[in-house]
Amino acid sequence: MNITSFNRCNAREKTREYGLDLYRIIAMLFITALHVVNMHFGLLKEGSSPLNYYYGWFIEYVAFAGVNCFAMLSGYLMVVSNANSASKCLPKALELWFQCVFFGIGILLFFLFFIPSTHVSRNEVVCCFLPITRGPWWYITSYFGLLFFIPVINVYLQNMSSKMQLKSVLSCFLIFSVFPALLLKQSVFSGGYSTLWLMCCYFFGAYIKLNRERIWILVSQKMAFGIFLLSFLLPYVLFMVACNLIRGKPLILSYLSPFCVAEAVFLLIFCSRIKITQYWIAKPLSVLSSLSLGAYLFQLHPQIWNTYFSTTIVSPKNPVAFLDVVWQVPTAVIVIFSLGCLIDYIRKICFRFLRIPSLCSKMADIFHRIMDYLLTSRYLQRYWS
Repeated sequence: MNITSFNRCNAREKTREYGLDLYRIIAMLFITALHVVNMHFGLLKEGSSPLNYYYGWFIEYVAFAGVNCFAMLSGYLMVVSNANSASKCLPKALELWFQCVFFGIGILLFFLFFIPSTHVSRNEVVCCFLPITRGPWWYITSYFGLLFFIPVINVYLQNMSSKMQLKSVLSCFLIFSVFPALLLKQSVFSGGYSTLWLMCCYFFGAYIKLNRERIWILVSQKMAFGIFLLSFLLPYVLFMVACNLIRGKPLILSYLSPFCVAEAVFLLIFCSRIKITQYWIAKPLSVLSSLSLGAYLFQLHPQIWNTYFSTTIVSPKNPVAFLDVVWQVPTAVIVIFSLGCLIDYIRKICFRFLRIPSLCSKMADIFHRIMDYLLTSRYLQRYWS
């Protein structure tokens, strides 16, 4: 590394917001906790002991904002980034596709070599090579679509006044979050499992970035943390009351829920104001943050999901004491998160050796050249003229 590159790396490290790395890690831990509590431990199912049941739902209400956090962070980081141009979106999308293929094929081969009894269907093999369209990772599919709208959203926001930005954000929040909650309609945007909802969350995160100084004046760090706590405690208390008085079902628990949106927003505001200068804290945060998506790809791989998550260890026939569940759940979350990060670290080394990022850039450049040639062809010029 030459002196110029070294100085550039040092400058980048000094300007890095490590609080956002913490935010990304928390978001992935939230997502992992949702899968562990509901699928593996089965704490939300009927027949679970009262303490385990309420503990499971408490984690659900705390962690349900994880997906919103991830999408909002994309908006916060990419709205003023050089990587948001249209020419950079395709390489990023291609590298994401290669990352999914690596996880799909790599984990599948691991099971075939080390667990001979593993049954692999033809559909699973096809899904490994077509992870975006047929894969098990719904968030990746939705985010892949979002990548191509990011340049449009950024231009739209950056050419608006702060007042118009606020009007747009409030309108989006009222129409797609508040009104569906009041009408008990959670099917808008497929309940949040869609590119359109990720676009809304991206919009919220981008607004926070563009108006950060004003927001920091209005909302202190302590206030942001307090509202974050209130955003999941209040609906959880309402849920407890509904269970005890009217035997109700989970209340306002959706990605579109105003409480869920508020939790992600104010946690982002809180983390964006965290200043971390100690190298021994900042470096691990930045490394884990860059690997955190691997935890999601790892746990939703069909072989991992069917082997681990689909097997419920807590049931009326196999009860587990509440105190055991209290420490087993966070332990399982940390182990799964760590394994996913480890695999993604190996993936990064392989990609660096195979020069996959460079390959993605070249593939995108070839695609853009073909498109430019077609758009400048005589036939198209004659057609559009």
